Amino acid sequence: AEYAGRPTPAEASTALASDAVIRSRPAYLSNGQPNLRGPWVSTQPSLDMPEIEPTAAGEQAGAGLVRHFDSPVLRCQPTNILFDWIFERVTNDIYQDDDTITLQYGYLDIVRTIHLGRSEHPTTNSPSALGHSIGLWENDVLIVDTIGFERGVLDHVGRSAGFPMHSDQWHVVERFEVEANGRTLTRTYTFDDPLFMQG
Repeated sequence: AEYAGRPTPAEASTALASDAVIRSRPAYLSNGQPNLRGPWVSTQPSLDMPEIEPTAAGEQAGAGLVRHFDSPVLRCQPTNILFDWIFERVTNDIYQDDDTITLQYGYLDIVRTIHLGRSEHPTTNSPSALGHSIGLWENDVLIVDTIGFERGVLDHVGRSAGFPMHSDQWHVVERFEVEANGRTLTRTYTFDDPLFMQG
């Protein structure tokens, strides 16, 4: 299944820029790309992942996990690219050039690279918690497609045991857009996982 339309507009994963940043940041770079550069302070209090219907394999993968012992947060390890972006309302930094956009998460200083100008992921890719991301611009919206994950926790908020998990087949599509006033960056996402999530 594709778990789509998250967060809803009411739950949107927004981030705010300061007045000083807005004044010093032009809306577009010299290459014509929308300018995402700078620090963005997350305003979303929690991720609010959609409820998934696990396959038998997905249910088995998360069975027996206990939040107070098995959460990646307790080991100072990444949870996943969606959860960690808003964890504890951190400040995330974005760096941008012609070929790449780098997201430096405030949580654990996680660094993701989005490769621009590519239509396909490499055929050989070492699985990781962050996966491999390629991006393209549709008008002024950055569309980021990410695959190449290692198996991991999808969500453990509000759960004492039995985490929903994603497999190494997890596929995430994010959309980043800056409002016209330059103050708000909104990220929405969809994802699917044919191994651990029912379709």
